[in-house]
Amino acid sequence: MHLEADYRKAYEEECQVSMNHCVENTPEEKERTAAEIELIKKMASLKEEETRKILNKEKRELVEAIYKGFEAEAYIQGGKITMDLNEDTMMVRLIYTSKHFCKTDQENDISGNLMALVFQKSDMASILAKDDTFILDASFELYDRIKVADRSKEISMIKAAFKAKWNSKTARRNFQNE
Repeated sequence: MHLEADYRKAYEEECQVSMNHCVENTPEEKERTAAEIELIKKMASLKEEETRKILNKEKRELVEAIYKGFEAEAYIQGGKITMDLNEDTMMVRLIYTSKHFCKTDQENDISGNLMALVFQKSDMASILAKDDTFILDASFELYDRIKVADRSKEISMIKAAFKAKWNSKTARRNFQNE
């Protein structure tokens, strides 16, 4: 039996349609979008003010252990592992590049366990194929958030303003015409 599903062409066409739509925005649409973006930015800022970041040492130790595992994997497979840790934002990014990655069915499969751990514990991860090489790119937030203020009233007001803009006749008509 041979099964195959190839969505590459449809995906590329959909992306192109989206790009064309973005380019063809009228000045009114651009103004409306800019206003919506400002509301979203204000809401994000208020949500950020509500909390404080505290370093999670267990997450940091886990990421360092994952790095060490991929370092051993890179040595065996001829790959490259990079870890960029920003102490200010408490964000870390791991990038593993190799032409080969092997997962076995053995109980002690370090490669498979590393890959599973990255996808389970990272905040975002992707695999990209480029020029006969795959690139695993994973980001981790090394902090927990502690609530220090209540900005829910201001956030609710912004949500209501956003909803009012969205429910306007112009917004509905523009959305239905897309």
